[in-house]
Amino acid sequence: MTTRTQAPGPDSETAQLTAGLTADHAPAHTPREPEPAREHEPPADPEPVDDFDPDDEPEPGERPARLRALAMPDLRPYADPKAVAGVARQGIAASRKPAASVARRTAAGIAAVARWFWAGTRTLVGVLYGWLNGSYGEKWSIPARLGGVVLVLLVAVHTVQQFGTLALMGMAWAWVQAAVMTGRGLFDRFLGKAKPEQPKASEEAPGKGEDTAPASRRKGLARLLRRTPSKPPAEPVDQAPAEPSTEPPLTALIRELIGDDNGVHLSVLRPAMRERLPGLAEADDKQLRKVLVAAGFDPSQTFRARGVAGRSGVHRSQLPPLPSPGSRQEDSPGHSPLPESGLDLRKSSVVESAESGPESDRRGRRKPPEGWTEEEFAKGERWVNDPSRGPNAWIRQRLEDVE
Repeated sequence: MTTRTQAPGPDSETAQLTAGLTADHAPAHTPREPEPAREHEPPADPEPVDDFDPDDEPEPGERPARLRALAMPDLRPYADPKAVAGVARQGIAASRKPAASVARRTAAGIAAVARWFWAGTRTLVGVLYGWLNGSYGEKWSIPARLGGVVLVLLVAVHTVQQFGTLALMGMAWAWVQAAVMTGRGLFDRFLGKAKPEQPKASEEAPGKGEDTAPASRRKGLARLLRRTPSKPPAEPVDQAPAEPSTEPPLTALIRELIGDDNGVHLSVLRPAMRERLPGLAEADDKQLRKVLVAAGFDPSQTFRARGVAGRSGVHRSQLPPLPSPGSRQEDSPGHSPLPESGLDLRKSSVVESAESGPESDRRGRRKPPEGWTEEEFAKGERWVNDPSRGPNAWIRQRLEDVE
């Protein structure tokens, strides 16, 4: 077999050069292999978050983290369904009861207001009458009390002249309101409203001394404690009878009326003085006041007694200590005995005893010791408080012991 070879010519060289250039500059096309199928991967876990520690302080330039809200506690273990059922039953039972009609309730309210208005009007009229006769405002004189009433009337008339019907309507409304509030008892503590109490007269009362029962009736435990326990009869002992303790009649009467209370008001003491004490049956209020002052009492002190407040009288602290058996009436400190007959208000018996006698003349030439008054120095003795024995204990101090 014969192979024919073509001689190289210019055409063949040109074709080889063109084929080489084309092969060098042509892009390489490589086939892409298909990607393998990806299997299902589980989701990645969230990044862990550090728990907030309130003790960790934020670094400088760092904002503090927000606090978590408080969770609501579970209150179901504390719920009692039986109680809810009971409330529901009560509501059903109440709804079945017939309610009072509006007309009935309105009529009852009007009747109650009418009763309060009538009772309050009577109380206010009584207060006005008491102001005029001296039951209220005992420290004020009669012209002062009358002047106050006239001044109020003048102000009311002047107001009516200025404003006419409007002033009359306002004053009427104010009177209705004041009467209703007084009738309901809102002003009882200011008016000292209480039932009038009359002292129980007893012929044996002045001689009882400390065992005298109070004028007011006792209730409950105080009544049981007040009773004297029954004692078996004691065997007779040959002893001389002790002298009964003597006390001024006025002081004994005041002690009896006070009893275990804070004191006795003049509205209770004056009738008892006219009835129980000789020579004072026709005495007026001023004369009785002078008798109390001459006996060493201060009737201008105001206090609360027997449920009534703000009235003047004789307080319990003004009573002298009980005299010992065998002592005389003039031994009571600062209180003079009442004259047995007649009304003599010129001098106190204490002053008269101090101004008479050679002993007082002899002592009058010397200067009384420190803390002694002229009357105590003239008598040669005085009563002083003894705190070691109690707040109401008194002892007799003689001038010879001081000197």
